[in-house]
Amino acid sequence: MPENQHESRLPVPSDPAQPRAARLRRARAAVLAYFFVAGMVIAVWASRIPEVKQRAGLNDGELSVALLGLAVGSLAAMQVAGRMVDRYGSSSVMLPAALLASLALIGPGFANSLPYLFTALAAVGLGSGLLGVPMNVHAARVERRYGRPIMASFHAAFSIGGFVGSALGGATAYLGVSAPLTFIAVALAMAALAVAARNWLLRGPDTVSATATPAHTGVRRGIPLRIVLFGAAAFCCMLAEGSVADWAAVYLHDAREASGAVAALGFSAFSALMAAGRLVGDRL
Repeated sequence: MPENQHESRLPVPSDPAQPRAARLRRARAAVLAYFFVAGMVIAVWASRIPEVKQRAGLNDGELSVALLGLAVGSLAAMQVAGRMVDRYGSSSVMLPAALLASLALIGPGFANSLPYLFTALAAVGLGSGLLGVPMNVHAARVERRYGRPIMASFHAAFSIGGFVGSALGGATAYLGVSAPLTFIAVALAMAALAVAARNWLLRGPDTVSATATPAHTGVRRGIPLRIVLFGAAAFCCMLAEGSVADWAAVYLHDAREASGAVAALGFSAFSALMAAGRLVGDRL
């Protein structure tokens, strides 16, 4: 038999790097899906705040108190989310957290009083806070395996979810679909997406390589100055984002007399430009 024919029948050795690369791409897609879910939940709620406010019979001051429930639930969840991730792993915490955040969206649609709405939003905040920590931990884990910056792309997925969710809220308002029905449909869809993406997450513990302890910078209680500065920057960003999410639709609807459909587009425009900035963040 000629030598070249013999060689053509030899099995081609498989490249073990290819399956690993495929698993890593799937893991990235899964984390992107969870960030999208988180953005959708907040945006769909934000787009229909004027209708929920009217249904519950609240004035602006009472709505402020109700919106505080979202922050209370989120802050409470973040106090335990880190410990849960340490104990069970980010991949184990993400699905139940996403299911809670998604299904809790149904509650505010039926709120008919201030205590009801406060409690319902606290549940949404609880789910969102529980989801935010593990999905960022898992995103960092995927980024380390990629070996290059991709974190901003995950946060862009959150903003894309904000854009899509607000646009969807505006479209359903334009078509006359009630807020409760909109919330139910989105909640079920996002819960299904979270379940579908679960199997693509990375397995095993969330290991972090050891780093040198930063030198003392003179900040009280040993908190590095750069952490304080990062915190201040994050506070400013979240103040702007939270203000737009909570009040853009109300301002456009009540003060500028826009329709419910148009009022929902305020947060959608904000999210679109935020996504644009985040999509170039990794390269910058």
